[in-house]
Amino acid sequence: MPILNYITMKQLIVLTFFLIATIIPSYGQDFEGTILYEISYENLPEEMKAMLPEENLQSMVYIKGTKTKTEMDMMGTKMIMISDTETNTTTSYTDVMGQKIKSTSAMDENEDLDIDLVAGETKSIAGYECKKAIIKQADSPDIEVYYSEDIKSNAFLSSQSQFKKLNGIPLEYQIQQEKMTMIYSAKKVERKSINSEVLNPPEGDYKKAPTTPK
Repeated sequence: MPILNYITMKQLIVLTFFLIATIIPSYGQDFEGTILYEISYENLPEEMKAMLPEENLQSMVYIKGTKTKTEMDMMGTKMIMISDTETNTTTSYTDVMGQKIKSTSAMDENEDLDIDLVAGETKSIAGYECKKAIIKQADSPDIEVYYSEDIKSNAFLSSQSQFKKLNGIPLEYQIQQEKMTMIYSAKKVERKSINSEVLNPPEGDYKKAPTTPK
């Protein structure tokens, strides 16, 4: 006898919902996984062009629970930043050709900012539909950003306080430093389970950075 004869309509509905839930990611939950950003520049001064590689720099971000970890390599310098909303701290680790330095600070609250949502302007980035917004800060240039409401993480937004009022993770944003513009653009987003050990501090004897006199 066909197997369907043994399945009630209620059981079939439950099975259908289970299969749908298995196939479709749960976008309402905090994102866990990795985001690979590519960093490009506009209006780069000539003296800085010679210092940077021909290929665009990349930044890898790991996100899990209350923690984020950002890694970037640049011409012999490896930079790692680990943030944790549970301890409200960010620790940066810098390895410059074997010289290792670390520094820890409290997360910046940065309440003095406004978000202007740009209606009707969207962009597909790394497979996600993103909305445009302009972040206005009191003492810094405006930041143009495209963010996805399908990828949310309080840990990520808190680790970069200029984004804390966005309703999703930014997948593309521009930061102005004097006349130069840095453009971060996500090239790959992977929603996957992250081993907690990945978010541990890097190995090695990192010395505390000297305190800057006030």
